Amino acid sequence: MPPTPPTAVVCLTVPEGRRIALAEVAGLPVALRNLLAAARAGVRRFVLPAALRTKELEGPASRDPRLAGAIRWADRLEEAERRRLEREPLLFLPADSLFEPGLIQTLLAASPPPRGGGTVLLDGGGPIPVLLADPALAAPLFRLAADGAPIHEALEADLRRGAVRPHPVPGDLWLPIPTSEELAAAEARLCAARGIANDGVVDRWVNRRLSRPLTRLLVRLPVTPNQVSLASLAFGLLGAVGVWAGSLAFSALGLGLYQIATILDHTDGELARLKLLESPQGAWLDVAIDTLIHGALALALGLTAARVLDLPILRGVGLAAALGVAASALVAKWLALPAETGRGLRGLLGWMANRDLFYLILLASLVALWLHPPALAWLLAILALGSHAYWLAAAGVRVATRR
Repeated sequence: MPPTPPTAVVCLTVPEGRRIALAEVAGLPVALRNLLAAARAGVRRFVLPAALRTKELEGPASRDPRLAGAIRWADRLEEAERRRLEREPLLFLPADSLFEPGLIQTLLAASPPPRGGGTVLLDGGGPIPVLLADPALAAPLFRLAADGAPIHEALEADLRRGAVRPHPVPGDLWLPIPTSEELAAAEARLCAARGIANDGVVDRWVNRRLSRPLTRLLVRLPVTPNQVSLASLAFGLLGAVGVWAGSLAFSALGLGLYQIATILDHTDGELARLKLLESPQGAWLDVAIDTLIHGALALALGLTAARVLDLPILRGVGLAAALGVAASALVAKWLALPAETGRGLRGLLGWMANRDLFYLILLASLVALWLHPPALAWLLAILALGSHAYWLAAAGVRVATRR
């Protein structure tokens, strides 16, 4: 069981630190976003300088259940509590730059700081003002931070004299904001990094380019990721009804509605990651909705093919395809199947772990309905056989890996 993280002292690091810390990025003040990121990493106690006690930060922080009772203000600490903090190891977190929860987890997982020293995170551009410090080093930095004075110069001096041990971290966990003019660019980079590993070609080149502007709008509104997920479900099921209607016009409308559902599906995840609201329940809701939508579309395609070709057996093939699509989604989630690249079966499964092939089947079915309806039967058979082959192979690979 990992040790309980020490008290986090929120500090300023650059001359414009206060202005940056209180500015909004993607709907949240920078300092509040960092508090939530640290809370997600396991930090349960925070000390903030009085310079940050404003309505923009204090109000939202006090109302957020993830931070309730966790925040103390430096100028309101009793003398005994202040002396106790100066005798403890402390975690120093910047309020004026953005970081991901993984940054804190990386530091806490590193070796404990040396006696009288500290461990500071380091990327390619130099020291990151995220520091775990032994009491002897923490006490003077705590006094600076509590007064709202920037600590960066003191930290660099400690690094030069060898009191602080550097620990490297991936650069994608850290987003510096050196001046207030960089805030808009920081928001753009933060939003652009909300994709996931198994995004396919269509996701990267179409869906994310449409979902990100919507996400940047919704992140400033009182909209939850689950509400967006339910909107995605509504559009997706309407899309399946359009495909089931069978005419070329309604099938095209159905695919358009499915496209809207897919964009909303990307938006709900981006919104959850931007608002730091990811949860296992939300992840399973997302999987359940995806499964319902893709299963309904596969079944609708089978009913349409059976009606257009007057082959009732295709209803059963459509049902088999729907079950295969549902099983593929559930097995991939249950086994935490990663998106992998490379050769062999694992590389093939990684390549298939996105929507690209499903998009291809749906578009091909629309073309077949228009130009050559008998091809619908072949496309339906490919979807049924391919989806069942995928989940069986995925389960087999994962079972073999765990032995």
